[in-house]
Amino acid sequence: MPKIIDHAVVVADAVAGPASPWKALRASRSLTVGENAGLARGSGWRRSDDDVAVLEVAGRFGAMMTRQARDTFYRGVESTSAKRLTFMADARLLQRTTNLRWAGSVLWPTAAGMRAARLHEGLAPLGAPEMPTDERMGHRLLVVDWAIQHAAGFDQIVTEREFLKLERGGDPEIAERFVQQLGVSTRGVRDSMGRPRWFGFPLAGGAGLHFPDVFAVSGGGLRAIEMEVSPKNPARVKQTLFAYRRAFQAGQLHAVDWYVTPAVRAMFEGYQGLDGKWRDGLLVGAGFATAGEVPDWSTPGSPIRLLDITPADDGLQYYTHQRVLPRGLRRDFAEWQFWRAQWHTHSAAGSVAGRSFVDWVCDPRVEKMLTAKYRRP
Repeated sequence: MPKIIDHAVVVADAVAGPASPWKALRASRSLTVGENAGLARGSGWRRSDDDVAVLEVAGRFGAMMTRQARDTFYRGVESTSAKRLTFMADARLLQRTTNLRWAGSVLWPTAAGMRAARLHEGLAPLGAPEMPTDERMGHRLLVVDWAIQHAAGFDQIVTEREFLKLERGGDPEIAERFVQQLGVSTRGVRDSMGRPRWFGFPLAGGAGLHFPDVFAVSGGGLRAIEMEVSPKNPARVKQTLFAYRRAFQAGQLHAVDWYVTPAVRAMFEGYQGLDGKWRDGLLVGAGFATAGEVPDWSTPGSPIRLLDITPADDGLQYYTHQRVLPRGLRRDFAEWQFWRAQWHTHSAAGSVAGRSFVDWVCDPRVEKMLTAKYRRP
């Protein structure tokens, strides 16, 4: 009869030097890596539902900040978050980077982590996300921030990684089954090649498809979510608006929520020129707004709404402000944090006259005051 050797004994024998419970525990974790890590006795840790939820969300969106994981899944407890995420990193389920100071530690699943998350098995399984560029990382984390704030108000969320996997795959029947599982009742609209599309919106003249940043599912319909930090080429935006108009007419889409910065809002809505005359925005030409009027987004029934980007995370507020502020007012994260603290102090004292942080900083007198006060660590 074969002799059964306890895993802890093997671990203890593998530890160099005098055996200790802590060294045995660490060695145990080092010997159990991959998708089954944390499941069996003797692994040195036990994978929790919260750990799996982190793998799922980071895998679906492509990345998330450690702060987001801590506050969303580990009840804001730093010590718990640090311990659990270290367990998963040591088990080769997560990768982490600290390239972006304002973001802190950013994590995303490995291939083993994606298998452990068991996302869309048998339908459209997702592979391990690649580390995006710094600019793309900021946008990706902004979408995660939106989902954390708003997901509870919808039945389902469909991420860019999920719908691109379906729309760029070879079998439209898989996309149809996925849509049915979501409870979406709309039919796919055929593109120029005759393929039904649910998440991609054909552009005029066969110029390709437009994909939003994320979809929200509610009441059997799809709502496209766009995050627009910087103004894009107006011609491209016009194409997108007309593609959305056709999608509304075909019943492919229920609504679009466009989260924007002030510069993007002016491009869409219009603005008052230096001569006092009103310049209509791009929404007028696409039939989503009335010429000469500022749209009232509080009116129910509008298929497109413009909403302000309001990140909950300080780092993402910094990321957004650096793309809104004039070049001469862009600062590193530490100085920006000092400026924000000063703005909060002056707001509490009632001396900012209701101005936003960006408007307040753009006052030359304020900039001079902040520059004189700041001392670089």
